[in-house]
Amino acid sequence: MKIQRKKQIMTEATMIVSKDGLNSLTMSAVAKRVGVTEGALYRHFSSKNDLIMEILHDIFMETTNQISEVSSQNITNSEKLEYIIINQLSMFKDRPAQANFLFAEEYFLTNHSIKVMIYTIINTVQLFLQEIFESGKSNGEFKSTVEPRHVSLMFLGMIRMLVMNWKLSDYQWDLSAIGKNYFYSFLLMIQQKNFNN
Repeated sequence: MKIQRKKQIMTEATMIVSKDGLNSLTMSAVAKRVGVTEGALYRHFSSKNDLIMEILHDIFMETTNQISEVSSQNITNSEKLEYIIINQLSMFKDRPAQANFLFAEEYFLTNHSIKVMIYTIINTVQLFLQEIFESGKSNGEFKSTVEPRHVSLMFLGMIRMLVMNWKLSDYQWDLSAIGKNYFYSFLLMIQQKNFNN
């Protein structure tokens, strides 16, 4: 029951952020949505920051599990990258609040523990991607001039900018479809033209 209530609180907090942004997230607003007193929330979370940390931890586990699963598949490195970007953009499309949590720099830069969590998420994902780029470079799938660490960060930057533009457009276009087009352009820059699967 306690775990169920904790998950409900996290879900309602995410819904608030999805609808009104991170600045609208308060313990009072969450309590109202859950239908409990504000004091009752503190049995599960010591503070708003503690609640955000738990939500970020869930995002971290879901993202790294997805990427780890894709990385272990017996497919080309290009296909792995395509699955990863489509999975991530689909997650943001279905749950825009995830993007609000991950990309709210103005809030995170003022909180050390949350900043460290975001840094950990980004760097862990980048390491997974770096391994894929290294594998593609070593088997001749990607150009020999590809620097895996650099292109892994570029790949993450592409996702970040796509999501930001999508949010600024008030979610008016298909994030997954447009993201796939951008990915193919990115792939053309790094792939060896004569590589055979």
